[in-house]
Order: sequence, then structure tokens, then C-alpha cells
Amino acid sequence: TLRRKEAPNTQNMMSFAVNKPRNFIKIYESNNPEWVDHWRYNHDTDIVLDKPAETVFVKYIGNPGVSVIRACLHLIPKQPVSSSIKITHGYKVNEKDQEKTVQFTNSSEYAITCKDDVENTFIKIEAINS
Repeated sequence: TLRRKEAPNTQNMMSFAVNKPRNFIKIYESNNPEWVDHWRYNHDTDIVLDKPAETVFVKYIGNPGVSVIRACLHLIPKQPVSSSIKITHGYKVNEKDQEKTVQFTNSSEYAITCKDDVENTFIKIEAINS
């Protein structure tokens, strides 16, 4: 976040859309006081969809930035539970599109280290059935 007197100018936001990435619905927006010198967001809420959806898009806007994203999803599967998760992380370094894909069978972490400024463009999370 921005700090001290600039803190109220921070514009971090989360929103979601169902089935197509349009008509996003805002679920969180930052509101930082002037005394902020360091800030970590932890926003836990339940979003219940009006009806089942094949795809849910989540948009994170970080102005000035987002460094960690955590999501807990609860669903009723049509088929047996997946044995692994595939994450594709899209980002730009020096205006060049980059992607990193990782696959996990257990809870885990991953990191992308870049020497230059980075702009995150998307994160795609897929259940991989075996």
C-alpha cells in the first residue's frame, strides 16, 4: 500500500464474475488511514453464487500492488475430486508476456523471481483429474 499521508490513495480491490470475465461484482475495496506505514490485507468472506457455475473469474487490482493471493474455494464436484492442481501465472517483464506453470498434488507454494519490474496479468487455477 501507499504509506502515511498517501495511504488513503491506495486503491486495492477484489471482484468476481461468473462464466465470463465481464460485469465484475466488487467484494472488497481498501480504505487505509493516514497513519499506515505497513499494511497486509486479509479479507475473508463467503460469496454464494445464485446458481452453479462452470467458471468463476476473480480480479485483483493492486494499486500500488498485490504481493500475495490466497483463495479458499468450496464446491460440489460433478466428478471425483481432482488429484492435482495446475496453476498458470501470467505476467509481463519489460513489456514482454511471460508465463509460469506449476502443478501440485499437495498444499504448496511457488515463487517467481524477476530482476526487473513485473506486472501480473493473470492467474489460472485448474483441477487436473487423474
